Amino acid sequence: YTCTLGERQYESEFTWRPRLNSWHWTLRTRDGLAIIRGFRLSPGASPPRSRLDGRLPAGVFFVVGPDPYVRYDLGDTLAVVFVPAETIPDTDPDTPEIVLG
Repeated sequence: YTCTLGERQYESEFTWRPRLNSWHWTLRTRDGLAIIRGFRLSPGASPPRSRLDGRLPAGVFFVVGPDPYVRYDLGDTLAVVFVPAETIPDTDPDTPEIVLG
């Protein structure tokens, strides 16, 4: 699956792992270099360090959907969402904020 973030194109690959009963996501540059590799899709989660990777536009990835989910939820009720930094109030992409809850 090809997606455009900012002005760059990326390749997304989703793999179902039956033993773990979960989807895993890999995001690659158009040249095939993995930026995010094998991230388990857990609703509410965000890939670590993705905000700090200069190969990605400023913003935040997170997973939305039901918890637990089933294999057929991907693309229907389970998704990876990217929110550009400019749409998040008071965001400084160079100063990540850690929130523990």
